[in-house]
Amino acid sequence: LAGSGGEESEGGGRLPPIEPAFDAWLAGQAAASPADSKDTEEFKYMTFTELPPFTDRHMSLMRKHLTPEVWGRLKERRTAGGYSLSNLIQAGVVRPYLGVGLTCGDEECFTLFRDLIDPVVRSWHEFDPATQAQRSDLDASKVRLSAEQAAKLKAHVVWTRVRGARNVSGFPLPAGTGRAERLAVEAVLKEAFGSLG
Repeated sequence: LAGSGGEESEGGGRLPPIEPAFDAWLAGQAAASPADSKDTEEFKYMTFTELPPFTDRHMSLMRKHLTPEVWGRLKERRTAGGYSLSNLIQAGVVRPYLGVGLTCGDEECFTLFRDLIDPVVRSWHEFDPATQAQRSDLDASKVRLSAEQAAKLKAHVVWTRVRGARNVSGFPLPAGTGRAERLAVEAVLKEAFGSLG
């Protein structure tokens, strides 16, 4: 969304006012932002020309860790998929109440913008991407239940769901996708779910 201060944005959405001086700065940044290849009718990306003048209402970890030095190092970087620092921080700039305040657009963000992302991850998850490895094994054939566990499961679980909120390898994350990528992810997921029988 490219508006603030309750103004109508290019995408038709509204953002709540933050503070008059900040709202004026944000409206100027939105008006001067060039079109982004990831823009949709509902959402417009902004290009920030300077470190945002955060207010006391901006509470995110992004705001805490986006120092002038980090801004200077990262401001011109762009992933191969076209995701920029401005894209990464926009959520936390326009919504000061967010806890994290950044949204990655693709896998490359995690390396290209690590000077900002790693401190945020350490603060939010108490996990250090530089020194710890996240392990996951989604191979269902390795799940083993004893007869007692299986009986408890059958007696107490009527249904369950799995929520997938992350990326399919090789595709951008939701914030960095266009219609074509979303349809391609849908096709991959349909094939995967169809194989579950």
